[in-house]
Amino acid sequence: MTLGLSSDLSMSEVLKKIYERQNAFIEFVNPDKLEKVTWMWLKDLENISQKN
Repeated sequence: MTLGLSSDLSMSEVLKKIYERQNAFIEFVNPDKLEKVTWMWLKDLENISQKN
């Protein structure tokens, strides 16, 4: 199983890359950040609606 990674990487390098990808995904779907982004988006939408 290569997981889309080059086969000349050591096992520790492969595991490190998998770990980094998981952390990046977790950071992306962090509910606290998602809530903040959604709130900002809704506030922007509200401001745009009031201008029109």
